[in-house]
Amino acid sequence: MDDLELDDDLKGVKWTVGTMEAELEVDDVLVGQAIVTLLYERQGFDMVDAIFGTSLAKSALKYGHLTPKQMPYARKLVIRYAGRLAEVANDKLLADMEKVLA
Repeated sequence: MDDLELDDDLKGVKWTVGTMEAELEVDDVLVGQAIVTLLYERQGFDMVDAIFGTSLAKSALKYGHLTPKQMPYARKLVIRYAGRLAEVANDKLLADMEKVLA
């Protein structure tokens, strides 16, 4: 499971909190990627969410997915971080565009 990998139809999209929340509501794979991304980001989880979020991320990394029981909790957790995830996605988009233009 890699960091935030965006579907082809979402590549090139300028992410906002709203677009990130909308995608997280419907895309289980993106939820799993988001939880792992937050684990590796320097400003990842807040202290309150760190233990539970880290546990979910490690499970996603170990098994390649989250279980049906974990998914609603993970979704609720990552939606709280939609703004941070949108920033990460936009940074990745900018880096990808710079590679193409180089």
